[in-house]
Amino acid sequence: MRALTATLKAAQKKSDREPYVEAKVYNLQQGVERLSWTRLYTGTEGDSPHGIAFDDEGSMHRIRVEPPLFAAKLVGADDAEIDGSYVADAFLADRFTAVKSGPMTQFKIKCSGAGHVKVAIYANKTGDKPGDLLNAENVGQEVVAGWNTINFPETQITSGTIYWLASIADAAIIARPAPKVGGYGYYSRYDRPETYATWTFPDPAGDFPYDSTTVKDFVAGWQKDTPTTKLYYQKVADPDDLSDYSSWTLVASDCHGECAIAASGAKVYIFYRKNDNTIRKYYSHDHGASWTNAQVSVLINVLSMSASWWPTTDNVLCFCLKATTLYAVVLDTSTQTAQEFEAVLAPVPDTTYGIGSTYDPGSGNMAVIYAARIDALPYDYYALFRTYLDRIAADNYVFGALKTVISSPDGAEITYEYPDCHQPTSPASREPIRILGVEKYAGITSYKRPLLSHLVIDTAWSDATFIEPWPFLDISADYGLRMATTSAYYWLEEPNGVWRASRGTATALDISDDILEVHQVVKPDSPGSLVILLDNHAGKYAQPGIGALAKLKKGSQVELKLGYKTTAGIESVEAGTYWVDSWEYQLKPRSSAFELRCIDAWGLADRWIARYSLNWNRTADSPRTLWQIIYELMAHFGIKLWNNPAVTQSSAMTNFQPDFYISPASRGTSEMRRLLSFCPDGLVPYGLKSYTKDLKSDEAHCYDYGTAHVILEASYTEYTPMTRAQVMGRTAADARVIESAFDWDELERGIDNLWLRYDPNLQDAATGQRQADAMMREEAQRGKGGGIRVPVNCGQELYDVIRITDSRVGMTTEKRRIMGMIMDYTRIGSHYQQVLTLGAP
Repeated sequence: MRALTATLKAAQKKSDREPYVEAKVYNLQQGVERLSWTRLYTGTEGDSPHGIAFDDEGSMHRIRVEPPLFAAKLVGADDAEIDGSYVADAFLADRFTAVKSGPMTQFKIKCSGAGHVKVAIYANKTGDKPGDLLNAENVGQEVVAGWNTINFPETQITSGTIYWLASIADAAIIARPAPKVGGYGYYSRYDRPETYATWTFPDPAGDFPYDSTTVKDFVAGWQKDTPTTKLYYQKVADPDDLSDYSSWTLVASDCHGECAIAASGAKVYIFYRKNDNTIRKYYSHDHGASWTNAQVSVLINVLSMSASWWPTTDNVLCFCLKATTLYAVVLDTSTQTAQEFEAVLAPVPDTTYGIGSTYDPGSGNMAVIYAARIDALPYDYYALFRTYLDRIAADNYVFGALKTVISSPDGAEITYEYPDCHQPTSPASREPIRILGVEKYAGITSYKRPLLSHLVIDTAWSDATFIEPWPFLDISADYGLRMATTSAYYWLEEPNGVWRASRGTATALDISDDILEVHQVVKPDSPGSLVILLDNHAGKYAQPGIGALAKLKKGSQVELKLGYKTTAGIESVEAGTYWVDSWEYQLKPRSSAFELRCIDAWGLADRWIARYSLNWNRTADSPRTLWQIIYELMAHFGIKLWNNPAVTQSSAMTNFQPDFYISPASRGTSEMRRLLSFCPDGLVPYGLKSYTKDLKSDEAHCYDYGTAHVILEASYTEYTPMTRAQVMGRTAADARVIESAFDWDELERGIDNLWLRYDPNLQDAATGQRQADAMMREEAQRGKGGGIRVPVNCGQELYDVIRITDSRVGMTTEKRRIMGMIMDYTRIGSHYQQVLTLGAP
């Protein structure tokens, strides 16, 4: 039972008690701030390794690499025999659909003879006509018979997009093939007479008096060969929705591709792998005004990098991930001396696919996440793994154990790649470490979706307790997204995109004054509910999620408190945490109400579906007790299993290590019930967490009813329970195991009600006996049922043991256990009561 003050306990026993009910709504997801992303920049840069960091002036620093390009046609005509030429002094525009994305840096044109041309590219406008000018070469270019290549201002071309390639010549030399209807990827061509000598391509193109659907000109846009990988850098001071995120500065033409960036104070450090297979540092100590380039490590064959600052030191860390090994390069920025620390990855991967890191102020360690493919039995798999780097001393860093975050078997054509993790340097309680990754599917309808997840509130990175990752942006991301924070915002970026989300506050929408009715249901081992009816006579709740109701959205967190007005004032205690699942407007003559319907933690479990197989204790590695399995499973739907020091747990809960397997598409509620069936313990909800306790028959009572706290109505029932339980299984050697538990009192009366269970986890007699005893314990609790209706006890919890005195049925301080609760509150008439479902203690 929750602790109550003496004044609150006294108030709830008085006949003239005055109830108090409070409900507040938060924009939280299982205690974590929900982020709403706004895209500030949509660019044309290609996807590639990249990074983001902020200095102490609030300036954004970004990096990206531009991989080698091979000469290729992006848009336009292919080669064919010349059948004719077009006249001189004519503005020609040919329509094409781009066949490939990339930077167009060359304009190719085929001519029938020598002369001069000017060329341009236009966007398409409504009606399939040339529209806005994208780029042009207005200086005349000399051409000869055949294909000619003209250097052109870089223009990003997007595959599947319509463009118009334009030209004008001083002679009848622009070649075309024989007229055809269709073919060649074109649909129309426009022209109009103009004077070449004085010509400059207009913006927009304007109207054309002539069009043709049977001919086209030999023109095309190409990307040229660029054999080297280039590293680009960008600084944006005070970034906002009006900033320029498209301007980049070339900082290295000898980059292999891997890179990372970190900043602290005025210092900005960029790390990259050079073409000579060494690691370089490109750094500034004055907010990016001046730079130095130097070698920092001779590590070779690095496949990906991540950089983070250790904020309590002058050290910046560059994590270098190879195919089978992870290194931390610890660079002291005050002396420019570096140390290297190694972690041999286990399980040993075939190869790796990206890494992320962030400082974890909670543990004082560096959190690290990476992606890999593992060659294992019974099948190979792809996964995201988490580890951490612990600073033992100034010159000694040690990597922690590895744990899987999410995985997919080889053959499912799903891989997890290019992760990142981030937490603000000074996080609020609602800001745990967030992780990102990319789920890639190579099947028929392929995709590359970014995923988002976060650490469960009040749990440790070392436990790998992450809520189930979910897709959150409708984009394709080959190399993932990188996250950073300023004092006011979260930031996401990739080379062609920048997103921003407000960090928000812990303020709530208080709906207490509008409450008309509250109906709360708490159940054991199954979803409960909370229904709140609000007064909407003035249309206050007409627009949920907007303006003053911005925090009231589907999935928003609702915190309920129950109390009374006491001699010390209004007093209340927490009575449950819920999440908005639906709402309904109820309109009647002269009344309008808004009903919120919410689910509890068991409701979250019921909505959770296993995305992939999960198993514990299949091998001898990393054994898990029953409590640890429940702890890790509940994290998938965002609830912490709390080790409550005020209660005890059964030996089965703390010692039993079942071989437990969850198949894909299994539901959280059924798997939780299956785990709890292995022991006599119950799961008690407690806000954002839950705890287990051994439901011992000799547990001391916590409250009395029927004396000072009146019983308004009651029903007391006794059942004939199962009188024996039999559990069957087989050992690892295939020997049969049968264990039983008995209710000898009922069996003596000749009542033989048998409960049979087959359990593949049962591989020894001790395990079987524990399960049989747990089954009989559950039956014993069902033996005495019924319920009592009482004025609300604000501190009552599920599975509490109470004492009942009711002379009408001869009960004097008889113990019962709370097996369920229903609370009803109505403002009119101050109806404020609980129905407590009873069971044997």
